[in-house]
Amino acid sequence: SIRQAEKTPDNPALVSNGEKLTYSELNQKANRIANALIKKGIKPKSNVLVMIHRNSDLIAAILGILKAGCAYIPIDLEYPQERINYIYENSEADYIVSDDGSNNSLNVVDLLKEENIENPEVEISPDDLAYMIYTSGSTGNPKGVMISHKNITNLFTHDDDNRLCHMYNGMNKTLALSTVSFDAFLLDFMPLTFGLEVVLANDSEAKNITDLTKLIHDEKPDALTFTTPSRLREYLDNEQFNKEFSSFKYVAVGGEMVPQDLIAYVLENSEADVYNIYGPTETTVISNSCRITDPNELTVGKALYNYVTDVRDIDGKILPPGVMGELYIGGYGVAGGYYKLDDKTKE
Repeated sequence: SIRQAEKTPDNPALVSNGEKLTYSELNQKANRIANALIKKGIKPKSNVLVMIHRNSDLIAAILGILKAGCAYIPIDLEYPQERINYIYENSEADYIVSDDGSNNSLNVVDLLKEENIENPEVEISPDDLAYMIYTSGSTGNPKGVMISHKNITNLFTHDDDNRLCHMYNGMNKTLALSTVSFDAFLLDFMPLTFGLEVVLANDSEAKNITDLTKLIHDEKPDALTFTTPSRLREYLDNEQFNKEFSSFKYVAVGGEMVPQDLIAYVLENSEADVYNIYGPTETTVISNSCRITDPNELTVGKALYNYVTDVRDIDGKILPPGVMGELYIGGYGVAGGYYKLDDKTKE
């Protein structure tokens, strides 16, 4: 994103909550936060909880934490306090950055008073932690999935062999809807590395279909980079949203099995390229993708750039096409494991 800010400093980067920032302005805002954290004594490789409402401060804080050489841990503000406490203790977080200064946190408003807007000089290695997303904990305590800089940069590599790269290169303006604590949020702000404009739905727009429809009408984003099929169906049942849906040229769905009738409807009633994307949190958001042109032929597609996906039997032997088995995923996108859970990581 630093290179993009140098390349297109005056291009629009982020729209959120009525505020519009250029690449230069967003980079400077992130630098203020990074330099303020460094002045407060934060050390590289520290873990930092992020508890900020959906506005430009949230994106700037995430970028600023990364620029300081640290890992961010996003917290949904609607999480029960018990879950927040567990994540804070389990992650051994050194700091909390919030927008209200509660829980002994650093207030992002105060961090933004920092005058130094230069890019901080911090050494970051590919294997350093970039973020941790905690699992739901449905089968026990939530587990912190450790995602490195190498994992992320592989997914968004600017390379002709990277299908995701081709998809982003066709877009102009993406709508960011995912909750911050969901790994798909990475797909919402990483388009910044491709020079795109990101429209970040605020807290109300992310929940209220009327507010969201107005945002789409006003900003005309051409890409919805990720939504679950059930959420898309719910939106399309709204007449006003359905009318505005025609502005999208790219729509990516995933997280659930994709219903044929929904895809058939989207293909018949819009000009959007529709992609099915798949991957567990442990493989850096997604490992497979497929552009859907026929609702009768729904697959998760082939492995993405530097990923390997095989269907194998219980003994780990590769199965022939059409035979059911377990999906094995390997490659640069596979996370380093679960934080402080060596046994679970070995599993």
